Amino acid sequence: MESSRSSKYSLSLLCALLLIGCETTTPRSSKPTVSKETVAVIEEKATSGDVIAQYQLAMLYLTEKIKDQDHKNGMYWLDKAAKNHDPEAQYQLAGHYHLGRYIEADKEKAFQWLSLSAEAGYSKSQSRLAKEYYYGEGVPQDYNLSLYWYELAAKQGDLDAQTNVGLMYRDGLGVTVDMDKGLSLIKGAADKGNPFAQGSMGRMYRQGIGVEVDMEKSAQWSLLSATGGNGLGQYNLALLYQKGWGITKSVDKAFYWNQKAAEQGVAGAQHNLAHIYFVVKQDRAQAAYWLEKALEVELRPQVHTRY
Repeated sequence: MESSRSSKYSLSLLCALLLIGCETTTPRSSKPTVSKETVAVIEEKATSGDVIAQYQLAMLYLTEKIKDQDHKNGMYWLDKAAKNHDPEAQYQLAGHYHLGRYIEADKEKAFQWLSLSAEAGYSKSQSRLAKEYYYGEGVPQDYNLSLYWYELAAKQGDLDAQTNVGLMYRDGLGVTVDMDKGLSLIKGAADKGNPFAQGSMGRMYRQGIGVEVDMEKSAQWSLLSATGGNGLGQYNLALLYQKGWGITKSVDKAFYWNQKAAEQGVAGAQHNLAHIYFVVKQDRAQAAYWLEKALEVELRPQVHTRY
């Protein structure tokens, strides 16, 4: 496999998974749902300086809710709303600059808009900024700043951010190790139904990180995480089914959850699938496919797989 091809494909996968600026997009086949009359009313308010209307109008254009939509108009109104200090518009505009979506990519402007939005108190921007500092994505790696922004997002009820704060206390990143506080934060988010936190609890009980090894509890938390859609929880559950740890052994269920996790880009699950296809199913084409996928994930500069 050529490294250039791998890097290019890894980048496309990474961009596809990024949350910034992507969450409101609808398929091109979606039918327009907003009448011209409604658009006219919103546009009149937007033109008069109503920042909420400016953001709404931008989203209508950019998510293709208007017949004969115009992405250029959408970016115009999004820029207006961002410059009028709307933090959600700033967050979305940062995403467009980051991805080069309907606008020329500019990482510096992406960071500037993201920072403004985070400083205005928008939790999604705070969490994203924390992630950038954690991995050194476009900025010098700084665990202290990462923890600072994760904590601000967590205070606003962002359970993924709360879990990350817990993990940083657990691992002593940007702060002195405090296993009790870390576990309390992670379990608190898990108890509220957060799949990321539940997956973390599953792994901690499986490996005895801060708790005594308990495979049954690992299986319970991993099952909750996996059914909640978390790829790492799915991977952990596959391992438990494969070994029969804390749960009835099932090769079929192990394969099923490995497949689910692999489809979400979990490299360990992709390696497992490659092995299963090569050794058990004797399907070299599928084995090669999943091995290549795993290598593409592992060649990315940063992979957000800690839990």
